[in-house]
Amino acid sequence: MAKAFRSKSANLLVYVLVGLLVLGLAGFGIGNFTSTVQSIGSVGDEEITVQEYAQVLQGEINRFQARTGQVPSLFEIQQFGLDQVALRGVVLNASLDNEANRIGVSVGDKTVVEELRQSDRFKGTDGAFDVSAYEFALERLGLTAGEYDDIIREEKTRLLLQQAAGGSLQVPDAYTETLMSYFLEKRTFEWADMAVESVMSQVSEVSDAEVKAFYDEHEANFTVPETKQITYAWLTPDMIADQASVSDSEVRDLFEEKSSIYVVPERRIVERLVFSSRSAAEAALSRIESGAIDFEGLIQEKGLTPEDVNLGTVEREELALEGGEVVFALTEPGIAGPAESKFGPALFNVLAVLNAQATEFESVRAELEAELALENARLDIADSLEDIEDRLAAGATLEELAAETDMQLASIDFNSDSEGEIAEFFEFRQVAEAVDASDFPELSELDNGGVFAIRLDGVLPPRLKPLSEVRSEAETEAFREKARKLAIETAENFESELEGGKSFADLDLTTNVVEEAQRTFFEPGVPFGLVAEIFKLESGESAVFEHGSGVALARLETIHAYDLDSAEALDTKEGLEAQAGRELGLNAFHIYADAIRFDAGMSLDQAIIDAVHAQLQ
Repeated sequence: MAKAFRSKSANLLVYVLVGLLVLGLAGFGIGNFTSTVQSIGSVGDEEITVQEYAQVLQGEINRFQARTGQVPSLFEIQQFGLDQVALRGVVLNASLDNEANRIGVSVGDKTVVEELRQSDRFKGTDGAFDVSAYEFALERLGLTAGEYDDIIREEKTRLLLQQAAGGSLQVPDAYTETLMSYFLEKRTFEWADMAVESVMSQVSEVSDAEVKAFYDEHEANFTVPETKQITYAWLTPDMIADQASVSDSEVRDLFEEKSSIYVVPERRIVERLVFSSRSAAEAALSRIESGAIDFEGLIQEKGLTPEDVNLGTVEREELALEGGEVVFALTEPGIAGPAESKFGPALFNVLAVLNAQATEFESVRAELEAELALENARLDIADSLEDIEDRLAAGATLEELAAETDMQLASIDFNSDSEGEIAEFFEFRQVAEAVDASDFPELSELDNGGVFAIRLDGVLPPRLKPLSEVRSEAETEAFREKARKLAIETAENFESELEGGKSFADLDLTTNVVEEAQRTFFEPGVPFGLVAEIFKLESGESAVFEHGSGVALARLETIHAYDLDSAEALDTKEGLEAQAGRELGLNAFHIYADAIRFDAGMSLDQAIIDAVHAQLQ
């Protein structure tokens, strides 16, 4: 399948311009990154080579692909900032290399040798440095031993400068204790929830004037967003699945491949408890049969847990050499044995009996045929991609594509509220949101194996729907808004009474008490953001907090200061000191790196950088 639909342009002029750019830059060594030593820029006297930038950028692209499973287009590389990450990396390296050369700092040969000897990639089967592995790795990298040594020396020297400029710094105790006070302080509070629905029975019906006022104040709620009028041609596997040929042998082969789903042998869920001798196992079984103890009690007597004896779900052949016959002789849960196991005499506790299941081929034939038809349709679409792309590149319209291929023509008024059909696909929405009137249709993929191409025909500005069109919706929202305001007013009245000395019980409110909550506290049912509001209060103070479904009334009962001498505090202090030290050190290093780059001076050739991007596509 084609992997770079989006990177191809249907505009022949673009092909010409790109060709001229590559030819024009061939003299700079861009035609082949390894053919010349050409830089994209420099920091001080240290050049940043084309090869170095290209390799770092390719590494970022590879990481993106590993995370997403997609090869990014040039647009996506720039949209996600992969090029900027790579550029910052090579500029930082050049800054450190230039500074190291300026002040005459470098690590010694001993450090380089030690790094080579500790590298896992150069170790043999005995775990020691292996010369053959070292030479083989360098050969694959296309480097000499001296060139690779220089790379290691530069990396270790940069690390030396980084550690000198921004190693983990010592954090003042006052700073750490301030952080601890923030993170470890706990608060106990009581709160009551008043849902909007609880006061709706007290709300009078909204008048025409109130509906009109709400409509006027909330025009955004009733406005159709900017809408793109789009024509598109698309093709999905289900559109041509009925045309895909499926042979009987293919269906039967798929049935065999899924035999583990359709033919399931009988199984048992089993625990196994091993004893020192058969007589001990028989004695344990007698105790169970007499009711003196159960299997769980035997496990506890041996100082074990259920996890220690659990064999999980097993098939007969998995227990063929240890109690399989006695275990599978049971037709319902119970104790089997004693029987020999690979660890000695054992009792087996059968927790569940799972009978064999067999699905007949004919009962799933239609399902398998449909699955194969879709897969064959995907392959047919993949086979037609090159032809469709060539047609687009030659200037074919979407209408011509629909007439000459299996693609279907359709249109959509697309905006952020669009739903159904092609608008359900993330890939379509992404392209539709970015499309411009000057864009030529390009082929893009859908996650179900389909493809599409779009054309922007026009853009409709945002439009306020007339009140007559949305009156029912406006009435509902206006009524709810009236109830929301009443809920807030009621909560504020209760708050005044709390501050006057009354309790929640006096107000006949059902409450919840949260004990010793920290700032990171979360519990289902407690409105998100309420705890943050609680930490703004002093003891005895109350607050009205509006949330998604209503209003909460809360009062802070107790502030629990942290104990510096507690085990929790000591553990937290150690972690906070280390983290803060690393962060301060990293900040110091970035300030240092910016300073040496500024002092040395930096220059970049954007034309060469753009040419590298073009080569990587």
